[in-house]
Amino acid sequence: MSLARAGFVLAMVARDYDVGLHAVRRALDLNTGAGYVVFTAAAALVFGGDPSEAFGLAEHAMALSPLDSGRFMFLTIAALAALFSGRLEQAIGHN
Repeated sequence: MSLARAGFVLAMVARDYDVGLHAVRRALDLNTGAGYVVFTAAAALVFGGDPSEAFGLAEHAMALSPLDSGRFMFLTIAALAALFSGRLEQAIGHN
């Protein structure tokens, strides 16, 4: 989880997208079944990389953690990823 958080901060705060997204992707490789890690990767990618990939990751994060108390964050990232990648119907219909 620390690697995912560090990558997110590097990408979003420091604007070091190459290093931050590399760290996020490495965290995904190490923690494929951790909903929070997958969500963090989706969040970093939606703003700093590839919103289409972020959408799939957000969907995967919700499947991994269907009862997560932070589900609203997962839904927000999924909707933004859909919006930024031109999937307007999916962005509106996410619930």
